[in-house]
Amino acid sequence: MPFDLRWIIILFGNCLLLFLVAMVNDALAPLSIYLYINGLIVLVPLIYLSLSKGLLCVLITGIYSDAILLLPFGTSPVIFAVVFTAYYWFRQEFKTHYSPGHNLLYAVSGNAFLLAITSITLNEGSLSHFSYWSSILLNFLFSQIVLSLITPWFISLQGSLVELASPKTTKYDANGQS
Repeated sequence: MPFDLRWIIILFGNCLLLFLVAMVNDALAPLSIYLYINGLIVLVPLIYLSLSKGLLCVLITGIYSDAILLLPFGTSPVIFAVVFTAYYWFRQEFKTHYSPGHNLLYAVSGNAFLLAITSITLNEGSLSHFSYWSSILLNFLFSQIVLSLITPWFISLQGSLVELASPKTTKYDANGQS
């Protein structure tokens, strides 16, 4: 069996997406708006990878996310792994499909949970300030709108790249001819 490159392609795509979001956040910094789309980072490995390879991809992407967000080491990998495992269990238990509507719902709800946990982790001292929560709400709404727009595109892009990297299987007829 050939080496499976799919998880490396998805890992590279996730890290590239995080890098691009960091560049957009640098441009939006004067407006005090921050884009957070890590719900999509957890969703793509869920769609295209097995549990073990998806978890590995999510953990490595989480380490990279910690470096970008300046979180304490291990915060994002743990949170990403919990959300990934919960979604994996939920899909297995309730046999949900990989439809665009379900994918968007998973991305948006995962993003909301991840943003809430990250906001609490980053700023423990300012949790009682109204201005902090109003800026979080503004960032949350902006992030959810952008996430709703880019989720179908990013999933389709990653799906095309995964399809190119998937090992080709040859079908044989009853006579053993291909």
